[in-house]
Amino acid sequence: MIILITGGIKSGKSDFALSLAEKSQRKENFYFLATALPVDKEIRERIRKHKIKRKEFWKTVEEPENIDRVFQNLPLESTVLVDCITLWVGNIMSKLKSDTIDFKKIEKKIKNMIALVSEKDIRVFLVTNEVGWGIIPANKLSRIYEDYLGKLNQMLAEYADEVYLMVAGISVKLKG
Repeated sequence: MIILITGGIKSGKSDFALSLAEKSQRKENFYFLATALPVDKEIRERIRKHKIKRKEFWKTVEEPENIDRVFQNLPLESTVLVDCITLWVGNIMSKLKSDTIDFKKIEKKIKNMIALVSEKDIRVFLVTNEVGWGIIPANKLSRIYEDYLGKLNQMLAEYADEVYLMVAGISVKLKG
């Protein structure tokens, strides 16, 4: 089962995803797949605050790029919270030049993950951002990122069993 939670920055996505996942019928094999890279003091503080909110039964797996590989090693009937797709795509793009971005590879990783979710009966909560609600960025790479993430979010929403939009800490169920 795939549950997609989207919304703006600081809209309550992560807290909502954590709450939904913890209400799961399953009581073991809880994995928090963290994609953030602790590159500066501010992001390290965000990571610290996120860790405090998680209950002791969560096993944290830090993986900034190869989230599909993490799913290969998970036990059957796991519950996984991926936080977040937005940072994950950014991590991959930051290592590449704007004219060499191979979005097919990113989509292949997503499709591999989706296949494993079904095969292993994994309940996955995917957190992502709606990045296209503001102005069109002046920077070409930022526009490519924004456009691609919008398309990727559409693909994830299509595969998802449930989709939620977070606005000011309030969830709006869009699908499922």
